[in-house]
Formats: sequence, structure tokens, C-alpha cells
Amino acid sequence: MGCLTGAFPTKHLGLPLLKGRMRKEHWDPLIDRFERRLAGWKGKLLSWGGRLTLLQAVLSNLPIF
Repeated sequence: MGCLTGAFPTKHLGLPLLKGRMRKEHWDPLIDRFERRLAGWKGKLLSWGGRLTLLQAVLSNLPIF
């Protein structure tokens, strides 16, 4: 078919594709990216609890996306 083959781990839509479960070290780059984004204007408007709730909601729904 002329397709290139790749190796795991790779990324799709910003999420790592792995064989098996994702460990904490696989989530760290995603968490850092969201923390950097929240540090802007949202960080000024949300309390610590609000930021934590938003981060948990986004991370729990990423695999569904």
C-alpha cells in the first residue's frame, strides 16, 4: 500500500499512543502543557480548586477525544 510504518510510542492528536497502560511519566508532558496554558488569563480568574477541577476534567476526557 506504500504506507510508512512507525514505532511506539508515537503521538496522535497530541496524545501518546502506547502498547498497554499509560504511566505517570507519560502524562507529565500533557499536564505541563495544560499548566502552562492555565497560567495565562485563566489562572488569574480561577481559584486553585477551580484550576484543579478544570485540569482533572480535561485529563479525564482526553482519552475519549
